[in-house]
Amino acid sequence: SFLYIVPCVLSDLLMLDSSQFPQLDFLLWIFKVVGPSLPLTAVVGEDLILPCSLQPNISAVGMTVEWLRLDQADSTVHLYTDHEDISKEQAVSYKGRTALFKEELLKGNTSLKLSDIQIYDEGTYKCLVKSENWFDDVTLDILAEGSDPVITVEELEVSGGIGLVCESKGWNPEPEVEWLDSEGATLNAEVTQTHRDSGGFSVKHRVTVYNSHSNRFYCRVKQRHYMKGTEVIISVNYLFITVAIVKIHETQSVPPFSFHKKQHLDVTMDIETAHPYLNLSDGGKQVIYGKKREDYCDGECSFDDFVFVLGNEGFEKAFYFEVQVRGKTHWTLGVAKKTVRKKGEIILKPEFGFWTVSKKNNVYSPRASIFLRHKPKKVGVFVRYDEGVVSFYDVDAKSKIYSYTDQSFSEKLYPIFSPDFKRGGKNAAPLIITPVHNTHPHQTDTAGL
Repeated sequence: SFLYIVPCVLSDLLMLDSSQFPQLDFLLWIFKVVGPSLPLTAVVGEDLILPCSLQPNISAVGMTVEWLRLDQADSTVHLYTDHEDISKEQAVSYKGRTALFKEELLKGNTSLKLSDIQIYDEGTYKCLVKSENWFDDVTLDILAEGSDPVITVEELEVSGGIGLVCESKGWNPEPEVEWLDSEGATLNAEVTQTHRDSGGFSVKHRVTVYNSHSNRFYCRVKQRHYMKGTEVIISVNYLFITVAIVKIHETQSVPPFSFHKKQHLDVTMDIETAHPYLNLSDGGKQVIYGKKREDYCDGECSFDDFVFVLGNEGFEKAFYFEVQVRGKTHWTLGVAKKTVRKKGEIILKPEFGFWTVSKKNNVYSPRASIFLRHKPKKVGVFVRYDEGVVSFYDVDAKSKIYSYTDQSFSEKLYPIFSPDFKRGGKNAAPLIITPVHNTHPHQTDTAGL
């Protein structure tokens, strides 16, 4: 019965010195299997590493490492035991596509490489590691997304129009495809051609553009989980009747909102940190620029020149919150360290403890996603603390605005808000922290995380 409760307190027991507690000799051979807490996103046709490792980093060479698919009956993805891979038990769909990193097993790395991702690889996986005296496992999810949209120039028509074709494959269910001009307006295009096989849905969408249009166009493929798009700038030399694709932007994908929203926490604003002209209401859920507060105390913890307010609570884990920005021409949202400078000039950059997105009229800072072609009414802020990522989303459009990546956090991060000045009444609307619904309207949460 004692060993039965060990997994519940394993992290604490591993910190003890078994030499000082002989009765805890079993600590020499117990371990914990760890993996990512958030789903992995994979592109159809590419390779993916499924992270899994032992803590402490003891050798797994002599152990059994079994990767299982939990949402399928024929579930063995990869089996390693007695120092060799056993293919006899492996599901047919994974044969020839999986591999452990044998040289890394000595370090406790039991990660799996899954090659040539297919749409049917999407699901829940278990990494199970067993020794003679102990076993543990961890589960993780894979989301298989379609390929990057590819734009080709089909022909220069007699009418002067240019035929552009956008193609993408490996989607499930069938995605929507649309063409946009540089202003974000939807272009009239032909009916999408769709083909379905074992690799999922392939789509092909053609549009004819004319000299009256801008020379910058976007093909956007979107689905319940994410959206990807490609930008193309074309130039036409009518003297030689040639067309050149000048630039293709990077694609952007957006993970399912249901995963973000399951990390939502109850966020409120801290009046003690608020600029003297910021007024809070609705239990700290709403902030507006107004009259100077009579109870304002010009302490070290409050902003004076910049109209900001911090959240009441900081976090050292993944968290998500949503803020209504409807009716506003200027605003700033994000997260910050509590120790940021609050007096005088403030620089909104990570090196100064700020991870924010600001809107000033129709200009966003830092540069927003190429897909941000309309005014968001509600913005979601998602912090993946352990991964060093802060992302901003247009909640209604289910699209990414901007992400800070490869960051390193060493202290609590606090939500930060600025409704800015009223700007002659054009920016008088409040910022409102809104309730988070786990499933977005018109979106089904099928991931089960």
